[in-house]
Amino acid sequence: MTFAHPGGGGSVGDGGLADHPAMGPAVVRGGALLLLRHAVAFAVTFAGSAILARALGAAILGVYFAALSYFLVARQLIDFSVPTHVIRSHGPPAHSTLAGCFWLQQVLGVAVLGVTLLAAWWGLHVSLFPDHAPLLGWLLIAAAAGAYFQSWQSIPAARLERSLAYGKVGAIEMSEAVAFNAAALLLLLAGAGAWSLVIALVLRGLVPAAVAYSLLPFRPGARPSFAVPSRLRAELASLTAAQGVVWAVTLAPVVIIGGLAGPRQLALAQLGYALLGSVGTLAAIGQRLALPALARLQSDHLAFGKLVSRSLSALSLTFIPLVFAVGSLAPVWVPAVYGPEWAPMAWVLFLGALPVSLTALLGVFHSAVVARGLAGLVLKQNVLHLLIFCSVLLMASGRAGAIALPLAHLAAVPAGVLFLRAYRRTTGRLDARHALLTGAAAAAVAFAAWRLASAGAALSGVALWVVFAAAAIWFSWRVVQPARLLRWLVRPTVTGSS
Repeated sequence: MTFAHPGGGGSVGDGGLADHPAMGPAVVRGGALLLLRHAVAFAVTFAGSAILARALGAAILGVYFAALSYFLVARQLIDFSVPTHVIRSHGPPAHSTLAGCFWLQQVLGVAVLGVTLLAAWWGLHVSLFPDHAPLLGWLLIAAAAGAYFQSWQSIPAARLERSLAYGKVGAIEMSEAVAFNAAALLLLLAGAGAWSLVIALVLRGLVPAAVAYSLLPFRPGARPSFAVPSRLRAELASLTAAQGVVWAVTLAPVVIIGGLAGPRQLALAQLGYALLGSVGTLAAIGQRLALPALARLQSDHLAFGKLVSRSLSALSLTFIPLVFAVGSLAPVWVPAVYGPEWAPMAWVLFLGALPVSLTALLGVFHSAVVARGLAGLVLKQNVLHLLIFCSVLLMASGRAGAIALPLAHLAAVPAGVLFLRAYRRTTGRLDARHALLTGAAAAAVAFAAWRLASAGAALSGVALWVVFAAAAIWFSWRVVQPARLLRWLVRPTVTGSS
């Protein structure tokens, strides 16, 4: 990821990353490696999702997305926020502390698997999708089994990310996409049908855990130890409580859209947002890189503020136009790639582009707040977001179906104002005019391109985005001066004006 300077002025030795010689090049190299591996993962996921969508249909994929949501929540519960602590710690955590965290994760993993088996045995899942109850039951068991392996992946992956070994981190995450899609497609070709998703979901957790452990094994010792300092337990509990609200946001569409509108509408909503999330690789990488970098710059307010500003500018020039372009041209490419059954998903992509873009910008401030150790504020923001999100989802799902998801997301975005207020209080004011101007221009172009694509003039919409890209590149070159910034990051010992 390239950090773009919004004003283009100042000397290279002005209190930014240049005064932290090891940080700039490591961040640039890490962003490039993560981007490369995530590009491969995106290609695999996009091709795999198109084949599975055409072969299995929306209703079956809706059942799978319900289990996938459970998988993601179970995996984060087993994490117990240990990776966040490892990444943002001032110094490497002691081995005994990590060993205690490891055994705690083991207990959580076994507990999640045991509870899921009991719930499936008692048939607690049947009421959600009665017509697909057996498949859903086995998918939930597979999700719990796959999530268990996070207890083996969590600490090695977090230690690699803390050391800025993003090439290896990217390999771990790429293996998840490759393992799932390869297994699902091979089993589908072998005639397993929808049941191919069950085995693939287990491998989605097993394979990346094996890769992480092979890259950086963590040996906690033969005897279980739960010697986690009380202060750390309190910190992890606070972070996990904040995550608990995020889990509710993750599961809410499954329960509300799935329950009120059915698995087909759930599939349209979830696949649309999954595609936006895949396109949002740049934002995810930016937030991932920002957290360890900001954690190391906590004592340098000037460098801290500059990193936040450049992250916002970089997102506004790369991620936001890309997301808007994908959403605005969706009326053409969605039915062509996924088939006519999936054509309504174009509305999810178009309407979801705005809240996803705003959330990406707020994600930078989320990283800044977490780096400052303000976990309590994160919890407050998440609770407010959840209340607004679920209220709108309940009101809209019955009539709007899949479209209720982007509408609820957009309504809940203003909860992120809490992050902005906290940033201003702890770091100072921020000049985000460049990011806001670029984002507003991209939104206007997206609306025009959507109208053109809906009217059958897709080429005109593409041409409009080409003009926008050329203007953005020109503006970036004249105002943001990327060549100067690249020299500043790669050769941080040089001072003076370029």
